[in-house]
Amino acid sequence: MGRDLRRYAVGTQVRLVMGMALILLLAGGGAIYFLYGAEAMLGALACLTFMLLPIGLIALWLWGMDRIVGKARDG
Repeated sequence: MGRDLRRYAVGTQVRLVMGMALILLLAGGGAIYFLYGAEAMLGALACLTFMLLPIGLIALWLWGMDRIVGKARDG
């Protein structure tokens, strides 16, 4: 049984990003809800969604390019 350090690194990065997003949504959204109410929290979630949309599109583009290059390299 071999170690695949690249897969481990990718898995760790994915877990870190998901954890950060969860903390941001729960702690930040909870604080906004507690201080300003439900309408402000929905507005903040809309802003976060529109902020993450271009970042997600760029990540999807890079993932696709990595897949294409990997297939071309493996031949």
